Amino acid sequence: MRVPELRGHIEGKVTAATDAGYERLRCEMNWNQLTPMRSPHLIVQVATEYDVVEAVRFACTHGMKVTVRGGGHSCIGVSLRNESLLIDLGRLNQVSIDYEACVATVQPAVTGQDFNNHLAPTDWPFPSDTARRFP
Repeated sequence: MRVPELRGHIEGKVTAATDAGYERLRCEMNWNQLTPMRSPHLIVQVATEYDVVEAVRFACTHGMKVTVRGGGHSCIGVSLRNESLLIDLGRLNQVSIDYEACVATVQPAVTGQDFNNHLAPTDWPFPSDTARRFP
């Protein structure tokens, strides 16, 4: 499977190092202005869990190393690795709460603050630096 085939198999966006806008996107993968000079071959901004599976399959088929960006930040740009396929989970940021069963389903790019906002109608605490203060 080549890059156009990968693009056809996923809902998310695939950006190759040769595409217009690649450098801007590569720099966005790090939260500060100190973006390291490491460049993945592909950045896959997944939209579904299925996209993750397809991206990993593509990397395995083509002997590429895989790095993952969870949607948060890394001051040293850990997800930027030369000659890799970077899977950006930033679009996987949904929260679903079954209040009756006391079960939450949280995708990997949800921040602690976001999750706490979803929990605001309840008395359920979620330990994070953005947790509400309880009396």
